[in-house]
Amino acid sequence: MDTYRWTHLFEALSLILLGIFAMALPHLFTIGLEKLMGITFIFSSLVQFIRIFSDRIQPRSLLYFFIAVMYFVCGIVYLIYPTAGILSMGLILIGFLMVDGVAKIVLGYQAYPFRMWVGFILNGVLSLIMALIVFKDWPETAFWVPGVFSGVNLLFYGSSLLLLALSEQRKGGTKEA
Repeated sequence: MDTYRWTHLFEALSLILLGIFAMALPHLFTIGLEKLMGITFIFSSLVQFIRIFSDRIQPRSLLYFFIAVMYFVCGIVYLIYPTAGILSMGLILIGFLMVDGVAKIVLGYQAYPFRMWVGFILNGVLSLIMALIVFKDWPETAFWVPGVFSGVNLLFYGSSLLLLALSEQRKGGTKEA
């Protein structure tokens, strides 16, 4: 169990440091995210092409081919024109926050008789406010908001793992395999 504890500690501290780095240099981290998305799109298109031409069970479809081409073109655009990729990431983030906000508000109203239903509604309103803030200054915010949001996410995830690792340390590895 001692090995897992140190692995969790290392992973947690690495994620916390990466989150701090992302929040300190959000422009740089946003560019890295954009490049990673471009590579992911290209890799996904290649996998899609392989599946189209090697799958004997599913019939070859022009639609699948079109999707693979679209992934490839998006990946190339992201890698060749990083500004366009970053701006589209900003728009995608705005759309995500809007859908997330509306969904959480609806979930809050559906959970009305239960305790803490207001928390869902407040969370949804917060998501809508964040979408509005990002949208209000959109071209500029697209260059730093993805990095900051990713940094906050990494920081909180790393902190959660750190708490898990520290709780394992306190228990002294009482779990038996």
